[in-house]
Amino acid sequence: MKTLALVATLAVGSLLVFPALSQASYMGNIQLTHPSPAHLPHGELAYVTFDYKVDNPEGVRFMVQPWSEGAIEQGYAWSGSVVYTGTGTTSKFFTFHSGDHHVDQYRLAMWTPDWSENLLEIFIRVDYTWGEHGVFNIVQSHSSPSWLGYGQHMSVTFDYESSNAAGVRISARPFTDGALTPSYHASSVPTLPPSGSASQWFYFDEDDRQVDQIRFQLWNPDFSELLLEFFLPVDLYWRSHGIGNITMTPSSPSMVPHYQHVDVEFDFYNYSTDGFLVFARGMQDGEYPPGWAYQASGPIYDNEGHTSRYWYQTSGEPVIDEVQILVKSADATETYLDARVPVEYVWGPNAVYNVDFTPTAPAILDNEEHVDLTFDYTWEGPDDCLIFQVPYTDGAPSPNYAVSGSIYYPPPSGSGNDYFTILTGDLEVDQVRYKIMSTDFSITYFEYLLSAQHFFGSSGTITPVIDVPDPVLVALGQNYPNPFNPATTIPVFLDEARRVRLQVYDLRGRLIATVADQVMSQGYHEIEFYADRIPSGTYFYTLDTGGLMQTKQMLLLK
Repeated sequence: MKTLALVATLAVGSLLVFPALSQASYMGNIQLTHPSPAHLPHGELAYVTFDYKVDNPEGVRFMVQPWSEGAIEQGYAWSGSVVYTGTGTTSKFFTFHSGDHHVDQYRLAMWTPDWSENLLEIFIRVDYTWGEHGVFNIVQSHSSPSWLGYGQHMSVTFDYESSNAAGVRISARPFTDGALTPSYHASSVPTLPPSGSASQWFYFDEDDRQVDQIRFQLWNPDFSELLLEFFLPVDLYWRSHGIGNITMTPSSPSMVPHYQHVDVEFDFYNYSTDGFLVFARGMQDGEYPPGWAYQASGPIYDNEGHTSRYWYQTSGEPVIDEVQILVKSADATETYLDARVPVEYVWGPNAVYNVDFTPTAPAILDNEEHVDLTFDYTWEGPDDCLIFQVPYTDGAPSPNYAVSGSIYYPPPSGSGNDYFTILTGDLEVDQVRYKIMSTDFSITYFEYLLSAQHFFGSSGTITPVIDVPDPVLVALGQNYPNPFNPATTIPVFLDEARRVRLQVYDLRGRLIATVADQVMSQGYHEIEFYADRIPSGTYFYTLDTGGLMQTKQMLLLK
């Protein structure tokens, strides 16, 4: 393949050059272990996990701090930091051991080893509350939006902890428009020990309902004192037929070439004994665009299960804003359910798609540090084309940018890679514009703005705020009883069957015991730990499920 470095006349203040890198670094792929909002008990560790690159020869240290209303929230404890060099992934945490605290941001910062200079920092928006009572690590049986069938349970599993020694009662109830949703059926509210893991469920029977919140309440055992109340936003519907836990590949938003399938996977629930048909179709402004095609359906007679359907475009350049999942009677004469899921798929004969960023967003980078991109493309022209990208900020090309240019890309399809960076200044790159052009720049065949979330700064600091990622559906619960002597129970919830390693460490980081090292099934587990051979003190227990690690502490008193 021939190569060509491109130099073009671009917007004022923009650059297309190949800079020599200085000592550059980044923090990216920032993930939180607690979904937000969360109501956390004293001592519960709030983790942030991230990738890093360090070019400073002396290395760096990382610090995570809680902020509230623009200032550090006092009274916290945090994990400390060793000196880091090179590239890798790490985690940091903070917590509160007393008092009532509300945290609306994390500050994640990279410092020189002697803590004299703050090299990079990024603020992460959260909604966390610490206090004497907590309900947290909430895992829902159905994601939003979901359409559940009559009688189908919406279940929530959660960890909890309370200072009330007599125990607690915890309820989870459906709410619609600020009030309890009528005609619900729900689980009982038993008296629970002061800490542990529990679950609640509710459903509707032969009533069409929409639920926009789940209300959690934590009471003392005789219901005389409400200790904690909060609301969790959801988007749930009950109908005669159900479609839930919907996932799509490629995920939205995406650029998609003609004839490539969008695969839609989902759970289904059939209330009646008759068979049914199910289809997935893309829609634009409430209509099927010209050139659409979809997978046919034979009758399904199972009452519940999991399946998938696909759809695609054979022509045209529509912007698909909804995916319709249509459930019809077996003879196709009656519509049981018409579910619409908002999406953004841009179709065409020429496309750039499957774009991956390194570092993964959200990320903060030194000036001149590259964001590397890889992509696939399709191109219908008879001759080579050019594909290049420009970083955008607030709807315009970012100031002082540099990009890699383009090689000649041959038809009909292939893969490529490129990069962009910001040479000077503190700013956010919130989009990347991709173009497919003729080799003489005279014709633009394709143009698309792809969402990004990459912040750049120099040796100073910037303070952007980013959205919290989706929750991790593996939960390590607080042991109970705690303090304990000599036995305690450690709750674990797994979203799917996984290999689990549960280990206990002392305060010096020495391995004390491997409590479990095995494959465990999906669902809720209670693992017993016996500490009859170790002295009193504070210990940490760590759950490693391969790619995800969570840690909590426990107190042994003999």
